Amino acid sequence: MLGQIKDEDIYELYTTRELTIEGVRTALPGLTVEGNDGDGTHLRLRDGHLLVLELEETSLDVQLDFVDYVKEVSGYPDLPYCYRLTWPKSWFRGGSATKRALAPAQTLARWNDGVVALFFERVVRPQGALSAPDFDPDVYEKDWERLDEDLQVVKMRAYVRESVCPDPVEAWMRAIWRVAPHWSPTEYTGQARMLPLNEATIEAADERRYVDDVGVFLTGPAPINTVTLCIRGEDAHGTYLVEWEAGLEPLSVGDLDLLHELLLEACDELGADLAWAQVLDGWQYSYDGDVMPGYFRAEQPQSLAADGDVLSGLPSTPVPWCYLGPDYTRLLSSFLTRTPPQWEQRTTARGTALRLSRVPVKGEALGPTWFPAEYCVSVRRDRKGEETVTGAAVVPAWT
Repeated sequence: MLGQIKDEDIYELYTTRELTIEGVRTALPGLTVEGNDGDGTHLRLRDGHLLVLELEETSLDVQLDFVDYVKEVSGYPDLPYCYRLTWPKSWFRGGSATKRALAPAQTLARWNDGVVALFFERVVRPQGALSAPDFDPDVYEKDWERLDEDLQVVKMRAYVRESVCPDPVEAWMRAIWRVAPHWSPTEYTGQARMLPLNEATIEAADERRYVDDVGVFLTGPAPINTVTLCIRGEDAHGTYLVEWEAGLEPLSVGDLDLLHELLLEACDELGADLAWAQVLDGWQYSYDGDVMPGYFRAEQPQSLAADGDVLSGLPSTPVPWCYLGPDYTRLLSSFLTRTPPQWEQRTTARGTALRLSRVPVKGEALGPTWFPAEYCVSVRRDRKGEETVTGAAVVPAWT
């Protein structure tokens, strides 16, 4: 059944129900079970002093097409938990060690309506799946014409200081519940799985932002599938980013107006120093329907980072939507009294909103008028296309 064992073989246990220490002990009474369960489960199974098997929870989104294959072959419509299987191996007993390790894994699969699979190759258990074909990624390709097409997206980025808003998940949820509750995120990234996001878990989601150097992601329905809340920056002001994007093509004018209102409401709640929306080319749909940068050809958002600061000035290229926090509003007060007539300007609860175009467009379509150069970063590109950003000559004295 196992075939020839290779050093690079990766076995996984997919289950319908979460593994717990007590549940594993019940299913495998002859083995000692130790470790931790919950998000990021890591269990060690011993026979006396001999380590037989380790199970470590891993994210399902490593290869979603293989997960779809496992579901179809096994007959289980939902397998929300995935555990990587490892065990001691040596050149003289690798085969027997593998059989010994997979026996309890298969037992756990039976107890938890699960599947043991050789990653990216085939299902090993349940028995009825053994006659199924091996995994063929071509069969599980979604509409690759859609996945491979270039998209225009509107990317929104807010710059926030830790001292002003240490709990951005709570702030974001307040904003979206008021403006667009039907777009509200429903999950956030835990250590190894997506966890439900609701009023009871907002504080835990905010705390998750500090666990590693990635931050926390909030996921939910289109058009805003993912909101990224980064960790505190290393600059003197503790600036971090809150980012989200939406594909432009399916959005109606009404959706865009709602997206603009959400930008302003979120910035007021976050206490953002600056935020803007920029149209980017070369993005794609991901396997699960979100939008993501296309390989090699994706246009990246403008960087305002220079000299160790995340925010070193205003964008060098005009953007269709822009939000100025109170410090930038004061700094630019003289300019804001004489903006071009086509710039829609309004005061928000904390700052100033500028909309150069109701429908987001590329910077070159907005005309040459922009903020005075002394307030903007400057960007120099070398012959390889790599950018060097220099901070603006004039920036706020952050309050």
